[in-house]
Amino acid sequence: MNKRIKNFFLILSIIICCPGQSNARILFQDEDFHLIPSEGLIINNDDLGDQDVTIQLGNDGTDAKIFFDDSTGDTTFITPGEDFLFTDNLIVDGDINQNGVYFILDSDNTGAGEDIEIIANQGTDNDGVLLYNATDNRWEVSNDGGSFFPIGSGELAPYVENVYPKTITPNTSTTLYISGGNLDYNTNISIPGWSGTIDEIRHISNTEIEVDITTDSSENMYSIVLINGSKQSTGYIADNGENVLEVKTPTWLDLRLGGDSFTDGNSAGNDIRYASGMSMSRDSNGMYFTGDSPWGSWVKFESLAWVRGDDKTLQWIFSQPDSSMMIGIGSDATNENSNSQYAEAEVESYFSNSNTFWGLYGNTGTLGSAGYQNISTNLYSCSSDIFKIKYEGDGDNGDRFTLYCLPSSDRSDWDNESNILRTFNIGGSLDPDETNIMPFIIPRNGGSQRFLGVKLE
Repeated sequence: MNKRIKNFFLILSIIICCPGQSNARILFQDEDFHLIPSEGLIINNDDLGDQDVTIQLGNDGTDAKIFFDDSTGDTTFITPGEDFLFTDNLIVDGDINQNGVYFILDSDNTGAGEDIEIIANQGTDNDGVLLYNATDNRWEVSNDGGSFFPIGSGELAPYVENVYPKTITPNTSTTLYISGGNLDYNTNISIPGWSGTIDEIRHISNTEIEVDITTDSSENMYSIVLINGSKQSTGYIADNGENVLEVKTPTWLDLRLGGDSFTDGNSAGNDIRYASGMSMSRDSNGMYFTGDSPWGSWVKFESLAWVRGDDKTLQWIFSQPDSSMMIGIGSDATNENSNSQYAEAEVESYFSNSNTFWGLYGNTGTLGSAGYQNISTNLYSCSSDIFKIKYEGDGDNGDRFTLYCLPSSDRSDWDNESNILRTFNIGGSLDPDETNIMPFIIPRNGGSQRFLGVKLE
């Protein structure tokens, strides 16, 4: 193999030790290429014992050189007053010891800069990454190669935007999904007055944490306080995380005039929220809505929201429909501007007319993609015209659905389950899977049909 050595106006002096010669030299002092026919160039024959070796460009004592110290095994690259530049990747098999006090990344950058990553390669496992976020001008860390948490954001007060579920039962374990801001890997949580346990905190991203909690027999309304070092969410904005979690034994929520109290409206923060342009009314027969008709109308009972996987049972009490409408389960992820709310909902009982339960509608696991299960049942046999539907196990694919006829509209009859009109397991092309779910209605515009009660347990 030929090795090419070129001296560009410099003297390339290679000191070679070999048998019979203690100071042999190969000296080139011109601009030409010189061919050395060899499979390798061995400098310093081991037969002569320990010897230091120097490869030097130039001979005036100020030029670059490579020096091998035979006594220590160290190789030193000496470039007086200049940088030692690699124009391709550098692979080092051993450890790197850096004697200087600066380690500069992206050193040739003269502009606004780009993101910089230092990666702890974990092979088939998730890598650990230290990221400099050039957009936000801050260091961030990821322990799983996914979500990044800002380093040092404990100096910022965290805040709470939302909590799911909002209502939980005594003596149960569940997961709280808390969304907000300024959350980092060390963000902690406090629930003032809490007599249960806070079992585990998982930091999902800069805007979300999950908290496993266990309630005891106490029933109360609680606030959520997030903590970053000395800064708390209570110091960020007024009413931040205040009274967002209620522990209580499940009971029927009476929707009739004179029944239970709750807030309603088009804006966030209401117990019952509905589409812009809609309004809610109550009379002695129940609740009804005006302002829009299927399939652009929607009503969310957000104060009764829960988390899929908690295996809740949702029940509705309502009177005979006037015409087509849907009632069941929705989520916080729906497109609220869609005119196909039946494809945005998780799973809904579809009454195609005043005398027919058509079956179920909802989504296929993708919001906006309509799924359905056609199991028609006529309603003629229910002489009271008062119905109850029950979704078990969060209303998942494979969970039980039942339609009942009640003896009367009296609240004492709401738990009566003696007259089953239809019961089956949810299936067809339905596959609802959103995390944060809640009671959801797609109502008619006015009419005589009423919603009397709802219960989540």
